[in-house]
Amino acid sequence: MAAVSTAKDPSGERAAGLLQAALHQVLDERATARRVSVAAAFRSEDESPYQDVLDRAREASAESRRAYDDLRLDEAIARASQAIALFQEGAAGLRHMGRLTDTLEVLASALTLQGSAAEGVATFAELLTIEPGYAPRDLPRPVEQVFERALDTLRTADSGELEVYSNPPYARVFLDGRFQGTTPLTLPAVNPGTHYLRLEKLGHQSFGSTVKVARSGPTTTQTRLLDLSRGGELAELLRRCRRQLPEPGMGPALRELGRRTAADRLIVSAAAQSGEDITYAASVFDMGSGERIGLESRVLPADAPDAFERARTFAARLADLATEPAPDEETKAGGTPPGSLTPTRAALTDT
Repeated sequence: MAAVSTAKDPSGERAAGLLQAALHQVLDERATARRVSVAAAFRSEDESPYQDVLDRAREASAESRRAYDDLRLDEAIARASQAIALFQEGAAGLRHMGRLTDTLEVLASALTLQGSAAEGVATFAELLTIEPGYAPRDLPRPVEQVFERALDTLRTADSGELEVYSNPPYARVFLDGRFQGTTPLTLPAVNPGTHYLRLEKLGHQSFGSTVKVARSGPTTTQTRLLDLSRGGELAELLRRCRRQLPEPGMGPALRELGRRTAADRLIVSAAAQSGEDITYAASVFDMGSGERIGLESRVLPADAPDAFERARTFAARLADLATEPAPDEETKAGGTPPGSLTPTRAALTDT
């Protein structure tokens, strides 16, 4: 399944980024949906070098855990340190922080048991900086005491401010794996310390790095996003797809997008902003039958505090449509025959 949220014009770029993040999040949470990347179909191998780096990071992380469980502490420390360095190198593709936080726990625990309690506190503090609610289980008592010291350190620390800018703007911002909004973006209350920043924008290479947020005053990052080598080709195809969205059936550009991504279902949305309102118009297509199986629109307030949650609600509705049985499957089950399927048409206004 592939999902892409595009802007009808420059006014809709921020809204398109918001829905794109919501669609990815919703689809990734569903066991019945396997999301394929639209950008990957237009990206060369040398434009995603982080995958090999992250594979090596996960391998080193697993080795560190095995070494720690066997009380081979020197090896556990060496492998965990190697894994963390690789996770930082591959930050552009680091979407889930679970393996990283587990590696930091191994490193902090091994350092503590080896007699380096101060380094253990610092490493646990690094873990809690990116995952404040982290709650380890079954720690040896000396390690548990060091973890509690790290908690006390962070409780008394002043929060910092992070300003994120990109060229071009309206890139999706992920901090420690969690979506925060689109650039330009100011995050007013961020734990001081090292964080993992990732920027994504359709047609551009993903960017990722660590950023150290200061205890007082703003920390500012400015990133120039590199074009995909075939980004212009993708932009032109999406422009044609937007023009065909209002038309009946599934136009040739939409078919080409489905073919390029090898997706069984395709979600395509176009966003525009007028004044204080965002308008989304989206369609869901079944590649097997070549039919539109859903048509939805929604109007949302542009500056609502819960704008992302509202976008998630809309994304969930589109995901529901995309996971419905295909027209031929419905016919086998005694449902509506192919060719007579009536698209879902619901103009929903959320104010």
